Amino acid sequence: MVDFNNFMLTLPVCPPSARPRPPTNVKISEVTPTSVRLSWSYAGNPNEVQYYVIQYKPKLASWDYKEISGAITTFYDIRGLTPYTEYEFVVLAVNNVGRGDKSSPVVATTGETGTWDWERHQVVRLSAEKSILIVREATVTCPHQAHKCCRNNHCNSTLHTILRALIP
Repeated sequence: MVDFNNFMLTLPVCPPSARPRPPTNVKISEVTPTSVRLSWSYAGNPNEVQYYVIQYKPKLASWDYKEISGAITTFYDIRGLTPYTEYEFVVLAVNNVGRGDKSSPVVATTGETGTWDWERHQVVRLSAEKSILIVREATVTCPHQAHKCCRNNHCNSTLHTILRALIP
């Protein structure tokens, strides 16, 4: 007779025998002029992944990807990007066997820097070329009281339609 009350079966934990699958559902959110948040899913057993590697570069760049290694979550905030630049991002998983294949690439354009000050009617816009456009409201005395833009004998020369086109 076998005593099953004191019986213990120990199974060895086998390390993965293959490279991990590529991450899926890679998404970009929280885009600013200098950062993006990247998130993804992993369809396999998450315990087979030691960490993730994120690779990125400006989409039209001729150089290799920059790399962030060691992400242990399925999201990452990438900082230090250039404003108003289109970037390509891929993610890959790593285990003790090696690096898995890259995810499908995703593309995002970082935002433009700039502010709109409604109190001062001023727009300051910094483009990717690092040029600055500043437009201020000017108030001039209007000799044409009957003109549509005149209020209290002054005309506003700010062209709000053009300024709205400048704001992303």
